[in-house]
Amino acid sequence: MTNIACPKLLLFSQGNVQANGSDPLTFNSAGQPATYSPAWQGARYGITAALMNDGYYFADYGIYDEETAANRRWFDEYDNAGAGAGYLGHPVAGSAGSPQTAAWSNGVWMREFQNGVVLWNPKGNGAKTVNVSGLVSPAGHTGLKHIAGTQAPTVNNGKAATSVTLQNRDGVILLWTQP
Repeated sequence: MTNIACPKLLLFSQGNVQANGSDPLTFNSAGQPATYSPAWQGARYGITAALMNDGYYFADYGIYDEETAANRRWFDEYDNAGAGAGYLGHPVAGSAGSPQTAAWSNGVWMREFQNGVVLWNPKGNGAKTVNVSGLVSPAGHTGLKHIAGTQAPTVNNGKAATSVTLQNRDGVILLWTQP
């Protein structure tokens, strides 16, 4: 993203994303996917990576220019499981909301938005746990919770979060609870 001139419009296209949000981890000698990420993890990884630096995210299932209802990819993170577009708000002012260029804690990256934070754990960092209990937004918001989704109920369960464990190559969106 740093090499893109203003207005910095870049589409993060993630290919071969399955209907359950998994994506290829390895490929065979013919270039075909051999193993896939756990359900929903691949999509979360791509979406949160794009959010670290104003990217636009797009997932496809590997065949371009063939949009049908059966191959359309839609994830809870796009609209907070139906709550509506723009639910996360704009990035906050200052360094916490600026496009991120380095890890925040334990190798995990974080970017703050008006209505929550995005956490991203890059490939090769291993599973990491980060403490989010002390975070306070510039507007005074405190407390974070997972989005309440239907696709990945162990992650997007709407529950309060004081610490978050992210698997290698994963990400999560958390929303402010107070005020």
